[in-house]
Amino acid sequence: MRISEIYETHPAGSDEFVAAVQAHCAYDISDDEIRRISGRAMSGEAFDYHWSAESWWKDESQPKG
Repeated sequence: MRISEIYETHPAGSDEFVAAVQAHCAYDISDDEIRRISGRAMSGEAFDYHWSAESWWKDESQPKG
């Protein structure tokens, strides 16, 4: 299943969405990172863009505390 199919099948950011991304995509990112990206990305293409071209979504980019 591709990221675009996951967007068509599950609500973005839902537990089912996150599980499908973890099971079917090779992003090697945390559940929280998936939720951060899917909170802004409205499509599979946008998800791919944020994942590959930006770093704001990474766990280590989040404020501590």
